[in-house]
Amino acid sequence: MARAGGLHDLGVHVLLAGAFLPIADFFIVNVALPTIQASLKATPAALELVVSVYGVAYAAMLVLGGRLGDRFGRHRVFLAGLAGFI
Repeated sequence: MARAGGLHDLGVHVLLAGAFLPIADFFIVNVALPTIQASLKATPAALELVVSVYGVAYAAMLVLGGRLGDRFGRHRVFLAGLAGFI
C-alpha cells in the first residue's frame, strides 16, 4: 500500500501536537509552582488548588469541546482549539 506524502505527515504532526500540548501544560504548571508561591506568597494548600483547578477546568473544556465538535465538526473545533492554545 502506498503511503501518502507531505500533507498526510503534516496532519499527523498536528494531531500529535494536539495530544502533547495539554500534557506539557500540566508539567509547566507544576514547574511554575515555586514562582507562583514566591510571587503570590501562596501556601502549599493554595498551590495544590492551582493544580486541581487546572485539571477541573481542563476536564470541563473536554466536555464542552466534545459538544462543540458534534455541532460544528470535530476537525474545525480541533483546529480552533489548537490555534487558541498556541
